[in-house]
Amino acid sequence: MRTVLTVGLWSALIFAPVTAWAQQGVPVVNLPAASARSSETFGAILGLHQASDGKVLVNDALRRQMRLVDASLASSTIVLDSGSGSTRSYGRRPTPLIPFLGDSSLFADWNSRTVIVLDGHGQVVRTLALPRPQDMVALNASSSGFDTKGRLIYRGGRAEVRGSGPGSPAPVMGVVDSLPILRADLESRRVDTIARISRPAMKLTTQKASDGAITTIYTPDPLQAADDWALLSNGSVAIVRGHDYHVDWISPDGAMSSTAKLPFDWKRLTDDDKQKLSDSLRGAQNPLLEKGYPAAELTLRGPMSCTPPDGGRGGDGGRGVGRSGGSGEPPPSDAKCFERLMSVIPQVGAPLLTRPSMPPLADLYRPNPIPDYAPPIRVNASMPDLDGNAWILPRMSTLSQNGELVYDVVNAKGELFERVRLPLGRAIVGFAKSGVVYLTSGDMTNGFHLERTTLGARGAAKK
Repeated sequence: MRTVLTVGLWSALIFAPVTAWAQQGVPVVNLPAASARSSETFGAILGLHQASDGKVLVNDALRRQMRLVDASLASSTIVLDSGSGSTRSYGRRPTPLIPFLGDSSLFADWNSRTVIVLDGHGQVVRTLALPRPQDMVALNASSSGFDTKGRLIYRGGRAEVRGSGPGSPAPVMGVVDSLPILRADLESRRVDTIARISRPAMKLTTQKASDGAITTIYTPDPLQAADDWALLSNGSVAIVRGHDYHVDWISPDGAMSSTAKLPFDWKRLTDDDKQKLSDSLRGAQNPLLEKGYPAAELTLRGPMSCTPPDGGRGGDGGRGVGRSGGSGEPPPSDAKCFERLMSVIPQVGAPLLTRPSMPPLADLYRPNPIPDYAPPIRVNASMPDLDGNAWILPRMSTLSQNGELVYDVVNAKGELFERVRLPLGRAIVGFAKSGVVYLTSGDMTNGFHLERTTLGARGAAKK
């Protein structure tokens, strides 16, 4: 809901008459209409992988199914299903499909806290254990993949900020404004941080509860410029910097480089624009709080007793995180701890965690002011094709004639060599080699059809 309201206001501000991007010398290509379309529908596709024989393993995360679709897209068979208690169970969480070696893919098994290896037809080959089991959560929250040396690249979680010492005041902003990009070697069992991406958060504090505890909610700030990233098919990591729209590169051997700013038609925000955006954002918070704020990234509740509620006998693993009893009495003398609740925002479907209704918004703290220019890119919307390019979806485009999505396509040299306009009502869900693009069309009520098309000669402008 927050996203819809914000994007709607962005559209009102951004789609003013401006010079078309095509005048900056970048050809605009219309993605051809689909050459194949599935007869069956899907709930919501969260990754697919085309095998060497043309069959496509499709992850229908909303319906909790993994389906193998034939090369013509005419029919499919279910290889993992939503039913529980069997070796062919999908599981209860919507989980991304991760491309692996050759035709194979990885898929998280939440029951065993491992990842299973699926062959090109969705058959379980073996299981792998992550170096850190807690990173299962990270694999569910963002895209990930493997570089050319077989190392898993994925985005980590947000870290908290603690006081500098005993008795020090709690920081005004209790979380950092960036997320790590991690690289895991499954053989050496080592995990390294190779980069960080900017993901500014804002702090919402509700009214005090009857027991004196305060619930503090942290959620991404959609009004700030954020970074995005993609793992290219050549193993390089492309980090798209949102503050000035340039790309930083990390090669598989660790070498780092940067390319120049990509051409972009920046929209300056007036003070009135900023106030409208701020008011719209604040107005969207109370309805979310009424629902327990299911999209919260992190919730802290406290202060409360540091004594475990079961006397330290193992109820919380001895971590010293208590739970307030809600008796209306003031917090105890050792009330210095907080209950930490973290939500994983699923890429499709309903929130994984639901909580009771929260009081109306009492405060909103944004560490940084709204920038003078509208942020250029969307979050979690950059993706790699299988021909060595990164597809970046800007927040706005004057080239969108009737509401179509228009992608900036950047090659491994950092060159923005074309912009691709999708057919109306289509969204990209995956790629295959030689310019093959998989799309969906439809809606959440009636389901989505899977479509396949192929880009023609690259760089052939069709304005």
